[in-house]
Amino acid sequence: MPQTGKRRLFLALWPDDQLLTRIVRATRAEVRGTGGKPTPPENLHMTLHFFGATPDELIAPLIERVAALPLDPFELTLDQYGYWQRARTLWLGVHETPPALAELARDLSQISHELGLPRNRRVFIPHMTLARKVSRLTPREPPPPMHWPVNEFVLVDSTLGGLHSRYTILEHFG
Repeated sequence: MPQTGKRRLFLALWPDDQLLTRIVRATRAEVRGTGGKPTPPENLHMTLHFFGATPDELIAPLIERVAALPLDPFELTLDQYGYWQRARTLWLGVHETPPALAELARDLSQISHELGLPRNRRVFIPHMTLARKVSRLTPREPPPPMHWPVNEFVLVDSTLGGLHSRYTILEHFG
């Protein structure tokens, strides 16, 4: 549960319904084969920056700073599976990160740092978490390439609890 006066926030790319349907259909067998806990379709997204517990008084300055960023539209090609053994997580990602996406992730990390929020210290790997608590991996054939024209990203409030987190989009940018 978030502390009083704080919200658990992150910025993400959010697929439209048509792309979401294609992702779910294309990855269904792979996810089932892991024995893991699938990410609910409505929660599938690509995190750009996770802020964590964000004080209410920083939300307006955060939105203002992020809204001022230029977003050059770009296209992602979701075309590979990945697995993080330590986290037991299966994900869907890209072979090549478009320069505009890498730059956006760097800019968001810098804004976070300037506002006194966590800076992203890990290498940015664009991905969508498909399943957690994976117990086995099947031989993974690459998924069919799925093209994602990106012209916006969103600020999301994440509420923990129940079987899955609940995500609420607070703001659109782009």
